[in-house]
Amino acid sequence: MEVIMYSNKRCPYCQRAIALLNEKNVKFDIIETSDNPEAFEEIKAKTGWKTVPQIFINGEFVGGFDDINALDKDGKLDIKLGIK
Repeated sequence: MEVIMYSNKRCPYCQRAIALLNEKNVKFDIIETSDNPEAFEEIKAKTGWKTVPQIFINGEFVGGFDDINALDKDGKLDIKLGIK
């Protein structure tokens, strides 16, 4: 299971996404865009999104906090994360 989140330290939605993923007890990597503008430009070009967080589960772009929160409410986030 690989979870990667592009984040910014000043982003409240990023903090909410981090909290949700921590609640799920999954390991995830954070790519901090405030320290790495090149990474932010690359991910914007890849997804077309101009905001963070941008979250990938096993290489699939699943969106931002609102998206993973909706998946969680529908019971689909655990499935994507491989949680039984």
